[in-house]
Amino acid sequence: MRKIYSCLDVGSYGIKLVVMEHIEDHFVVLSDVMVKSKGIQKGIIVSEDEALFSIKKAIASVEEDLNITIHKILCLIPSDQIEFMMTSGEAKVQGVVSQDAIGRVLKDAALNAQLDNQILVHISPVFYQLDDQENLKDVRGLVGEQLGVKAVVVKAPKTYIRSFFHLFQRLGIEVSDIGVGLIGDYYAAKDNYMDKNVSAVINSGYEKTEVGIFNKGILIKSAKLDEGSIEIDRDIAYQLNIEKKKARYLKETFAVSNTRYSDASDIVQILNKKEEAIEISQLKISEIVEERLQEILKNAKKQINILTNREIRYIIVTGGISELAGFQYA
Repeated sequence: MRKIYSCLDVGSYGIKLVVMEHIEDHFVVLSDVMVKSKGIQKGIIVSEDEALFSIKKAIASVEEDLNITIHKILCLIPSDQIEFMMTSGEAKVQGVVSQDAIGRVLKDAALNAQLDNQILVHISPVFYQLDDQENLKDVRGLVGEQLGVKAVVVKAPKTYIRSFFHLFQRLGIEVSDIGVGLIGDYYAAKDNYMDKNVSAVINSGYEKTEVGIFNKGILIKSAKLDEGSIEIDRDIAYQLNIEKKKARYLKETFAVSNTRYSDASDIVQILNKKEEAIEISQLKISEIVEERLQEILKNAKKQINILTNREIRYIIVTGGISELAGFQYA
């Protein structure tokens, strides 16, 4: 049987939907689409009807492309609503530790977490204990009687999670699981070295920037900054006296993130708000982009230092800002 998965990322700027097939040890993308978000601001649903329209549009596009009907979906949510806590669990084992035993001990750890008015979003084992053996990373195949685990639980408010569940309920689509976007960002870029150290993820989107701290592959802290690429659009629009839509277009198609790679002789002509034709050099607009970009990344780095005093060995930068031309040289 084919293993096909649908994953939806709900953002303030765009709704992103990816359909993948699991073949052997790899995921193959079958179709993907991004549509402009409506009714969502800084990861919060402010208009259910408008948000529903955006999600419907994304789903219809993929269903038409693949000639399929989506019945279940994995939904990725922003990290600013989540909380973290340590928990522990125990389970009896009869001989060899199986995947079922690991599932039972993690379930016990989840039940021991104080959720109150919150919903469990994710649980990550820190280490296992099997009888008198401690600090075990992998217990599958080992033999013992008593299995224990220390784990980090990620939880989010019920009202927040239910707002997403209700959207898909209206569409007749089941939410099979909820995930955190920062965790996906980490796993998309991680390697064995990162899994042994403390790393950070900076996801800078349209209206906000999320920062996550990972200790040996486990998300342990996160924070949100209320700034993103929309600030660059505003800077360009203000300094050049043009509409924000034109500013965004220039940012995405003409500017570069590092002025060292810009061309002062490369010039475009555009109408300002007074309907006057003005000339803009790539150097000029890149100066505006670079200044704001450096400020956003500087503030994100400050937030990392607030979240942890540990040495950060790797920083992953992702999100819409990372797609700007020349970003790798910024």
